[in-house]
Amino acid sequence: MDILRNISLLLLLLVSMQGNAQRTQRIEFDAKQKAFLEGQALARVRTFQENCAKVGSKSNSKSEKELTIKETLRLFVDNKRTIQVTNSDGTVQPPKKINIYLTRLMLLGYKEIEITSSDFHISTDLKPSATMNAKFPGEDWYEGVCSVIQHFRGKRFEYEFVDTVKREFTVYLRKVEIYEGADKNTSWQVFIGDIQAHTISIGF
Repeated sequence: MDILRNISLLLLLLVSMQGNAQRTQRIEFDAKQKAFLEGQALARVRTFQENCAKVGSKSNSKSEKELTIKETLRLFVDNKRTIQVTNSDGTVQPPKKINIYLTRLMLLGYKEIEITSSDFHISTDLKPSATMNAKFPGEDWYEGVCSVIQHFRGKRFEYEFVDTVKREFTVYLRKVEIYEGADKNTSWQVFIGDIQAHTISIGF
């Protein structure tokens, strides 16, 4: 009986290993697919940056900002994602959860806040996500990195603080197969992961 049980366990292990190998096999995206998926990822990042500008702006009401925060959190793969924030001396703070960052951004004590963004681009090619494929067995996840330059200006009476940082977003793409009758179509869900930050310049 022990021999039969060991054989069964070995067969199950082999099947599992084969399935994992198939799921982590890289999909070779053609130029059109690659451009489309990268565009979707950049669109998510652009929406996040636009929402940060809305949350920080002193011209929007508290209720508008709270609604924007709720919408922004839906862009992320889960509620554990974090963001790095830079200090006034250029150093990087320990990562904060996204909801905490957005709430603090809403409450910043400047009289005026302006956040603009530029140079959205893909930093790394899309590749199978070992982390997400292990977390969700049987699903196909890919990941990459999107970068953007953020310009922040905060003004309080005579005092003005400006900084420019480079943000690097981990982005996740989940493959979804949709059946319409006998036809099977492939779609992709795009989410943001953790966000890194690097100071470029600071001014007062």
